[in-house]
Amino acid sequence: MTFPEDIFEAAAYEWLKQQDLTKRTPKEVSNALNEAIKQAKGISPATQSPWGEKQ
Repeated sequence: MTFPEDIFEAAAYEWLKQQDLTKRTPKEVSNALNEAIKQAKGISPATQSPWGEKQ
């Protein structure tokens, strides 16, 4: 994995590093990271967590 060049992607990777990934599948992690990037860029509303759970 390479370091992201985009500041929003970097923020999403930092968020991911703080998460407990032990009970998540690789697909769930990938989907959550993609959603976190979209939320950081303002493409997707931040009304729920990147995991798909309501906040």
